[in-house]
Amino acid sequence: MYSDKDGFDEEEQTIIQDSINYYNSEFDECIKWQERKDEVVYVTFEKTGGCSSKVGVAYFPFPVAQSILLGKCATSIGHVKHEMMHTLGFYHEHSRSDRDEFIKIMWDNISPEYHAQFDTYRWTTGYGEEYDYKSIMHYSSRAFVKNRDDKELRTIIPKSSSVNVDDIGFKNDLSDTDKTKIRKMYKCSPFRDYKASCSSDEQCGINEYCAPLVSECRTRLPEGSFCLADQECLKHCSGGVCSSCVEDSECNENEYCAYKYVPVIENKCSSFCGGFCLFDGQCKGKDKYFQFGFETD
Repeated sequence: MYSDKDGFDEEEQTIIQDSINYYNSEFDECIKWQERKDEVVYVTFEKTGGCSSKVGVAYFPFPVAQSILLGKCATSIGHVKHEMMHTLGFYHEHSRSDRDEFIKIMWDNISPEYHAQFDTYRWTTGYGEEYDYKSIMHYSSRAFVKNRDDKELRTIIPKSSSVNVDDIGFKNDLSDTDKTKIRKMYKCSPFRDYKASCSSDEQCGINEYCAPLVSECRTRLPEGSFCLADQECLKHCSGGVCSSCVEDSECNENEYCAYKYVPVIENKCSSFCGGFCLFDGQCKGKDKYFQFGFETD
């Protein structure tokens, strides 16, 4: 249900209505946006603020009207559809907990006050779908860049060489993967029997595990994240932190697994030191205990 398109001019109202019609046409068998009558839970479109919406239904401290704020983007149909997908219950694609496998966040190019826009959320699920560079929920490569005048500055860099850095973000329509995720969440055809619940990791999708306690599929965590078990991490949970290695044998021939005996520090494959070192392991030694020494041929 939705209401209140007051304050928007004729063009903006047309864009909002076209966005509503788009969703109703695409998901006509299971989702329908309709004008509010006397419903308690509903959505309002408001010409105020920037461009934002809460994720999913707002229930705190009780069911309330949920606002889609379109103060700065009411003339962009892509932005309107983006905010509507937030309302349906979806976070940004670049907030997936496994995103660091697919993109690099250029933190130095982002003003500190906007760092939260690039947070990841460990409790989210990708519904078994691969990372989607084409998602309408993906930020552009220059989102929240601290110097708009520098046209070469980027805040997001795709790690896939097949993805054009200027081709992420700014989509007018949902991607095929966006549509699949919505259909899975709302059990639309052909996913009417889809279940988010699970009893084992094998029942979950790509880069997902079956989270204990809630028994739901969650996206695995990248290196550096705090963890409790291996299944939470893309590779290993070692000493309470997701890591790329736990043994030297998992690294290249001229590398060792650094910090593997130190808790709460990410284990990384690192090159052997070429001089003074604290561990034999750093100098290709075999003794795992603390040692002072020099690497010798």
